[in-house]
Amino acid sequence: MTELLTAIFARFNAAEGEALRALVVGMYFSKAPQGTTGKYITVSYPGGSVDSVMPNADHDLFNITFSIWDTASTPADVLLISDALEALYDNVILTLSTKTVVFANRIAGNLVEDPDKGWAKHVQYEYRVG
Repeated sequence: MTELLTAIFARFNAAEGEALRALVVGMYFSKAPQGTTGKYITVSYPGGSVDSVMPNADHDLFNITFSIWDTASTPADVLLISDALEALYDNVILTLSTKTVVFANRIAGNLVEDPDKGWAKHVQYEYRVG
């Protein structure tokens, strides 16, 4: 799991992530630092591997959630950031030090409004690592 998260953040910080980085103040694991303002992304690992239910000797499955946050009164920027995030991570092969992500599939994405925090979009990916 650590290798997968490292690869996700490495892609964000590499040349490929330039368009996404231009739209947000940062991407953080689990939660943004206290006092973070503006548009940002958090990355979380909401639970255990799907393999605990459906074991497979060839690969491990991991679900990762990217949450896009913005305090604006409209969702326009969140949707723009979502498009850039999806362009960076949809159907991408990530190389880990000991394994390769053989499949990255966006499985869900929902836009929500929080009266206290503004707009958010949560995008979930399933990573097949083998």
